[in-house]
Amino acid sequence: MKLRIPTLATLLTSTALLSGCFSGDDSPTAAGDEMITAEEQAAIEFVMEEDETNSELTMIDVRSFDSGSGVARAPINTHRWFREPQSVDRNLEIIINAPSGEPATATVNASGTVIGLLHLWTCSADSLLEVTKDFEDDGKRSLMFVKSRRTDRLHRGWKLVSLSGVHLESPAATVAINSVRVQSGDVDQTLTNVTDLVAVEDLMRFERGAEVTLTVDTGDATDAVFLHVRRQHRTQFTSNDDGTFSATFFANDRPGARHFAVDVLSDGTLYDDTEAYDNVTWGIPYIVERLPNDGGDDEGGEDSDLS
Repeated sequence: MKLRIPTLATLLTSTALLSGCFSGDDSPTAAGDEMITAEEQAAIEFVMEEDETNSELTMIDVRSFDSGSGVARAPINTHRWFREPQSVDRNLEIIINAPSGEPATATVNASGTVIGLLHLWTCSADSLLEVTKDFEDDGKRSLMFVKSRRTDRLHRGWKLVSLSGVHLESPAATVAINSVRVQSGDVDQTLTNVTDLVAVEDLMRFERGAEVTLTVDTGDATDAVFLHVRRQHRTQFTSNDDGTFSATFFANDRPGARHFAVDVLSDGTLYDDTEAYDNVTWGIPYIVERLPNDGGDDEGGEDSDLS
């Protein structure tokens, strides 16, 4: 039996009820036509929002909304830019599948819209001028949960088992990301669809502080491509003059779940004040592994499978 339940939420809060069918016994299976209580939805949203093990892996916008510290230089005057988000809304569609005699599963299709202003600072011969543009980005990602056991704890036995990356783009985007190649140690993966589901245990894993090399193919050498790896830290990819771009970052020093984001803007977005905002962003999850001699200073938690 499947139910589709849309909810509307801001980035950190959700409001709605969930109805459906779970058995009343002590097993993690579900059967019959009994109502799924609102507690089941609250438990899934707790796993997504409040459990620090998973909150990083379930967010919609993985870009750093910085103060303009990232610098982009070009002949057409723009030398600094930043986004100022003014609203971030999210929709959650929760699809519960509760077959008789089997563990219940839940698919969450998360979508959202980020609206705000893009600030461009341009230089003339003797002055600094600010230009603003409206921006809107629509984001989406999918997550899969399994109800592994019955419990009275807040998560009620729901466990995140697989997830996609984040896909964000402006409504009339003309820019594109064809692929992202990721290289670090034994890791060498080329991603061509950031919305594919990946099992948590199959997420890319890097050692603490590991050097990670990225090669992005957009197909357009005039694009401006940026990398976000943590809050208020944005760097520009180097163009290879063939529609591909390269950058390197170092994995976080603290074990746990992380994202990096590849942020592609059209040349006209940054360097032409008459052109509309044109963007696509991929947010790609990864795990910073705990080393054998590490203590408990990670972001896992009691039930974490991320270490």
